[in-house]
Amino acid sequence: MNLFSVPISCVGFGYDLAFEEWDNGLVGYRVFGEGEQEPLEGGLGFGLEMLLSFEGAEQWKNQIPSDIYIHTSVYPEHQFQMLYLAANHPQAIDLLYSRPILLALICDSCSVDSSEAARLVGLGQRQILAELGLEHTKAALKFLDKVVKNERLCSSLSIVKSLLHPVEKRYQRFSHYSELSHSAVIIDHTYPFLTGTKLGMALASDRSNKDYSMSAYFTDTLRLGEAIGIHDPISVIERLPSLDKLRELHDRWSDQRMLIRFELQKPKDTDVPYLNSFELSENIQHIANYQQLCDEAKEQRHCISIYHNRLVSGNYLAFRLLSPERMTIGIKRISSKHFPFEIDQICGVRNARPTEETRQIVYDWFESNRKSYRPNYVLKTSNRASNAN
Repeated sequence: MNLFSVPISCVGFGYDLAFEEWDNGLVGYRVFGEGEQEPLEGGLGFGLEMLLSFEGAEQWKNQIPSDIYIHTSVYPEHQFQMLYLAANHPQAIDLLYSRPILLALICDSCSVDSSEAARLVGLGQRQILAELGLEHTKAALKFLDKVVKNERLCSSLSIVKSLLHPVEKRYQRFSHYSELSHSAVIIDHTYPFLTGTKLGMALASDRSNKDYSMSAYFTDTLRLGEAIGIHDPISVIERLPSLDKLRELHDRWSDQRMLIRFELQKPKDTDVPYLNSFELSENIQHIANYQQLCDEAKEQRHCISIYHNRLVSGNYLAFRLLSPERMTIGIKRISSKHFPFEIDQICGVRNARPTEETRQIVYDWFESNRKSYRPNYVLKTSNRASNAN
């Protein structure tokens, strides 16, 4: 009998592994120090990819029918047991070609008992679901067909089982979905009122490469509505037909919140001008007073206005960059340094990050001010800032 041996004891296991070939049933064994062999009674608990670095692994893998190996690779934790069942039971191969997730669910439930898994494999598909304690209607089987179209969701067996709970029957919420994604299920779990709406479907299918997730964007919109006193922000949001409309609503509510904050949190000393120790350039302007600061916050839709007190005291300086892209520059004073300034932030609309070109322009301007810096002048402006308070 030819066995493929895998010395996993060298990576911390208390035994090695050995496997027969496909034509001999792909039986697996634990092999202990004295050569004693113990048949595996279930799966490995890890993917076969872990074994492929060992000598002879590729040759052993290649004698497994490639299409069957590919069908099982979606479920790495259960792959060996699924292959073992397929090698020994034609019904398992039928499942792999019809609804492979059913075979994965069997192995998930019988991970240490391949004889019980073999019994379940011989049942009808609805019977299998019933034996696993899951909803077992024809609609449940159709639901699984939607699941297998998305590999990420398909391999999340715990999520699939929760949706097929025979009492809650949450799978029914997706009856009108032609295809089900992992995102759709997560959104349903977090914001169930969006499931089935145009916005919910748009959120689930969003593929834009942004620095933020659309679900987080949705949460922020919801909180904005609450902050500005919208009576029922959920009912407003769930009626939106698209992501573009969500963005428009987010921006509108964000502007309203900013205006409310300006009115409620108007600081003292708004008539005191902000001091500046930096030479300006054609594209860099100093933000010289509270009104200009508020205008910058409204235009750029970020929170630069909260720096007013630091600006009045001379411990912070703010500038607007006009080109190559619109940015706000924040510089903080650090008295312990010879050149007592440090760039604190360079941010665009809604705190967007600058390009490398913009970042370099700002740093070049900053360095030119470092070179022309006069300590006595800075000391003088610091005193003027203190007197202004």
